[in-house]
Amino acid sequence: MKRSARGLAAVLVGAIVAVTIFAAPIRAEDPVVPDKSEVLKNGGLEPTQFIGPEFVLLAYTQLEENYYKSASLHKPKLFNAALLGIAKFLKHKGIEFVPNKIEDNIGDATAIDKFTSEYYRAAEFAKNLEWVEATDLAFYATKYMLHSLESSHVYFMSPEQMEERRKMLTGEALFSGIGVVIVKLGADKKTDEFEEEKEDKDAFIYLAKIYPGAPADKAGFKKFDRIVEVNGAPINGTMKELVGKIKGPKGTAVKVTVERVGERKVIEVTRDDIKPPVPEVNFYVKDGKRMMHVVLHSFEPSSLGHLKKILIDNKYDGLVLDLRSNPGGYVGVLGAIASYFLKPETLLFTSISRGEPPRSYRTKKLSFYTRVPMIVMIDGYSASAAEIMAAAMKDHKRGLVVGDKSAGAVEVGTTLNLTHGAGIVVAISDVLSPSGARIENAGVLPDVLLKLEDDHVKAGKDMQLDIAVGVLLDEIKK
Repeated sequence: MKRSARGLAAVLVGAIVAVTIFAAPIRAEDPVVPDKSEVLKNGGLEPTQFIGPEFVLLAYTQLEENYYKSASLHKPKLFNAALLGIAKFLKHKGIEFVPNKIEDNIGDATAIDKFTSEYYRAAEFAKNLEWVEATDLAFYATKYMLHSLESSHVYFMSPEQMEERRKMLTGEALFSGIGVVIVKLGADKKTDEFEEEKEDKDAFIYLAKIYPGAPADKAGFKKFDRIVEVNGAPINGTMKELVGKIKGPKGTAVKVTVERVGERKVIEVTRDDIKPPVPEVNFYVKDGKRMMHVVLHSFEPSSLGHLKKILIDNKYDGLVLDLRSNPGGYVGVLGAIASYFLKPETLLFTSISRGEPPRSYRTKKLSFYTRVPMIVMIDGYSASAAEIMAAAMKDHKRGLVVGDKSAGAVEVGTTLNLTHGAGIVVAISDVLSPSGARIENAGVLPDVLLKLEDDHVKAGKDMQLDIAVGVLLDEIKK
C-alpha cells in the first residue's frame, strides 16, 4: 500500500555506519546473522524445507508498491541479482551453482516462473549442506536483489537487525559489548561479505568513537587508540575477526592491547549491555570565550531530551555540533533538533515522492532556541539526517560546516515487515536541500574542507576538531 508523504514524520531517515560494536551495520552488503534454532548440523534440509521463492516475491511486491522510483524497476534484472546472491552463498559453502540468466526482454509472468524454477534448482544444490537454515536462500536472494538498486535506503534487514532497530527506538539495550566504533584506516566502506578480507598485520585499526558511560569509556579507552591484540593474540588486520573477539556475553571480560601514540597499554574491560548513546559534551576556553563541543551520535528519540538539557543548562559563547560518524535517524527527531538552532518555519528539506507534489519540511517554534555562533562537523560517515542538518545549516548560513564530505546517503525510507521476523527498508522519497541540491550520492561539501589524515590519527590528534574550535572562535569574535 502506498504511503502518503504526510506520514513521513514517523519513518526512518536512514542509517549507514562504520564497522561498529555498538550497533550492527545494516547495509545490504553486511552479513545476515542466522537464527541458530533453525540450523541443522547433521544432514541437510530437503528442498521443500527451505523457505520458498514467495518470500523474495513478497519483498519485490513491497518494493514495487512503495519505492519512489518504482518505474525504473525491472524484474529480470532484480531476479538475476537475487539468483546471484544465492550463487554467492552456495559458493561460500563450497557448492558451485550457476544460475540460468533470466532474459531482459521477457514478460513479468515468465520472469517470475523462470526465477521460481531457478530458486528450486538452487534448493536441490543446497540440500546436502550440513550447516544450513531454512531461511538462507530466501534471505540472501532478497539481500542481493535489493542491493542491486544501489540505493542508500533500499536494503534487507534480518530478524536480529529488525529487533535492534526496535530497541534503538525504545532506548533499550541493543546487545552486550564494550561500546566503541572501530574503523580500519584507509579501508573501503563497501565490501561484499563473501569476499575474503585480506589479512594485513600492519593495518591500522583504531577506535573512532567511545560511547560515554559504556564499558570502554569507564575502562579508559581513548579515541584513536590502535588495537593490536585481543586476549594476548595479535590481530591479523581483518575487521570481522576482530569484532567477533571483542563482542561477547554480558559480564565476561576481554583484554585489549592498544597502542596510544607509540605506547602500548593492556586494558581489561567487562562487557555490558549497550544502549543507544546519548549526546556528550566538552568545553574549550580560549581568549576568554567558552566554547561547547557537543557530539550527537544519532537522531534517535533518546537524544532529544539529553541534547535540550545540555543546551539549556550550560553557559557558552559558541557551539560545535559534531555530526561525524552520525548515521542519521528519524524525521521527527531531525525536525526537533533543527528547531533548536534555526528560526521557526525555516525550510529544512524538500521531499519528492512518487505521484505526489513536493513537500516542504520546516522547523517549528519550540520553547527553546539558541542564537549562539555555531560550527557543524561532518565526515564521510555522516549520513542521512546528519547530512540534511548540515546542508540546512550551510544553506541558511546559520553556521559553517567543517570536516570532510558526507556519505551522500540521503533518502527517506520506511521499514516494512516480511515474514519470519525479517523486513526491508524502502526509499519512499528523494530529498533536496534548502537550496534545491540533491544530496543522495553527492553528499554535503563542507565550507571548510578538512580530511582526517593518517598521520593525525596515528598521533592521536583530532585535527578536525582543533581547527573547528579555532574557526568557531573567529566567528564569535566577529
